[in-house]
Amino acid sequence: MNDKQRLIVGFSGIALGNTLLALGSWLRADSTILTAGQIVVALSMAIVAAGYLFDFSQYEPPNDNRMWELFPTTVILLGIIISAMGAVLVILALIN
Repeated sequence: MNDKQRLIVGFSGIALGNTLLALGSWLRADSTILTAGQIVVALSMAIVAAGYLFDFSQYEPPNDNRMWELFPTTVILLGIIISAMGAVLVILALIN
């Protein structure tokens, strides 16, 4: 899997996680502003993932900075963590 594919998967995971967080907030009848904010973040991450998917944004990391080598992996880990948090929130909302 190359860096571009990792970024697509990572940003899609972040979008999915924020969608699940919004669903959990809606099921628990939390603040409308909180739910709307999570939906906006989910849509933003989906747009970023689509940008990488359809080559609207070219991912070319700088050659002189090692931090950029870890960026795709960090995005994937963030997507996994946020998706897991969203899934737990939805499960807890359905139980209660």
